[in-house]
This record gives sequence, structure tokens and C-alpha cells, in this order.
Amino acid sequence: MLKRLVGQRGVRAAQRMGRFRPFLKAHMVRVEGARFRDDPLAVTRFVLFDPETHSYTYDLGNVDELLEFVTALTGAERTELEGYLREVDSDPELGKRLRQRTRWRIDAKRRMPLGNRLLWYLLVRHAKPGLVVETGILKGLGSLVVLRALERNAAEGVDGRLMSIDIDPRAGWVVAPQLAGRWERLTGDILTELPAALEGRQVDMLIHDSVHTERFQSLEFGLALERMGERLFVVDESGPEIGVLRSLAEERQGEWRLFVPRPLRHFYRPWGTAVARFGPRSGGAAP
Repeated sequence: MLKRLVGQRGVRAAQRMGRFRPFLKAHMVRVEGARFRDDPLAVTRFVLFDPETHSYTYDLGNVDELLEFVTALTGAERTELEGYLREVDSDPELGKRLRQRTRWRIDAKRRMPLGNRLLWYLLVRHAKPGLVVETGILKGLGSLVVLRALERNAAEGVDGRLMSIDIDPRAGWVVAPQLAGRWERLTGDILTELPAALEGRQVDMLIHDSVHTERFQSLEFGLALERMGERLFVVDESGPEIGVLRSLAEERQGEWRLFVPRPLRHFYRPWGTAVARFGPRSGGAAP
């Protein structure tokens, strides 16, 4: 929502000073349709102390629904997905070391729970993509999650890479340099840079978290479909509102589903993450 109000550059400025912008955060609570009386503690905590004004991080309150969602979309066994969640819980790069990198940042929480990005991790671990394309990086928490999943896949013999693009050269700071070996990080305008970057490449997964407009989605989703191999997953973090992904799934005999996260101890109530699958149902082999 904030992107539509102030643009990408405005989002960056708000993020850097978010901890000290209570009036802006109170406005964002109203914009999101939240009410103080629904959860006064969560709203007060957010307005007074939370540095985030966009791309909120939160603990996920409906993990069982997430597992059911991914099982229905991919055909994965629930036990396989539960194993991947245990990986996340025990991964120091997503826990202790991430907290060390955010410790002295005024624009980030000390602890950054993964929330909806758990869905990204499960999809990458199950589908074993060769190339994941991420549009929009911001702090880089999603990039970090995907990179860790790709490293686990590589340890099982399936190599993969992440290509991420953002207009801000400072984006992606939570990704430690030693973790960037599989990361192709591009800086520039998605509309002009992404087509050239994907020339001759096969896309197995696209994560759209850039500008949530029909123009950007049509370009990004169209490029991924033109370059897909046997199978393609498209993750749309704008939810169901715009409808480009759902229309493409209907036109191309894909499958479209919506997962609505339920944040714990947070005022935010997201519209959801839409995912479309194009091609055969079965993903990568379980370990």
C-alpha cells in the first residue's frame, strides 16, 4: 500500500526512519483498515516501537494452513514440508546470524520473523528450481530465505541460482557476502533491465514483490512464461487484487491459489500471497 502512496523512493526513505515516524505509522494503520480497539497492544507496539512501515515481518499464526496450501498446490507430502520447516527453525543464518546483522540497525527489527516468506522457502525446497527470479529486494530477507533453500537443494545434488533486481543499489543488506555465491544481484529499472537479463535463460520460479501494478506484472509474468521450462511457479505478493496472474493461469491451463497469512502479535492483515503453477504438478524429488 505504501508504494502506491509515495513510490519506491519514498518507501526507502520511510523505511530508513520508520522507528521515529509514529504519525506515519499511525496513518499506515488506518490505511490498512486496522482499528485500535481490535488489538490495542499490537497497534501501540507498532506505532511506538516498530521500525517497519512497509513489507512487514511477523510470526505466522496459521502454519498448518500453509502446509495444506503447499501440499494442494504441489502434491508434496506433508512430512516433507514439515522437515523443511524444521530446517528453518534450526538454521543459524535465518536466526542467530541474522539477528547479529540487524542488531545495530535503526531501520530493522532485531528479530525479523519470516512470515509469508516461509511459503517461498517451502516452494524452493520442494520444486528444486534451477533459476529463481525475484523482483524487488528491499532489505533482502526474501532473498536470504531463497538462497538458504537453494543451498540446501545444492547439498542434495540439485544446483540453483537466484536472480534479484531492485532499483536501489543499497537493497539486500541482510544477505551476508559469504551467502551470495548463488546470487545474481541486478540494480536498475525492472521494465528495461529484466528482459535483457533473462535473454537465453530458463525461469523455473518468479517471485513478484516489486511495483504492484498491471504494467509491471504483465511484463514480469510474461517474461517468465516465455522462458519457462517444463514447470513454472509464479508467486505474486500483491495478492488477488490486480488479477493478472489469475487471468494468465486461466488462459494457459495453470493452477492459481491464494494463501492468506495470519500474523501473530501484529496489526497487519494481508490480502494474501497468490501462487500459480504452470506445467506438470510434480515438483522436485523429496530428499
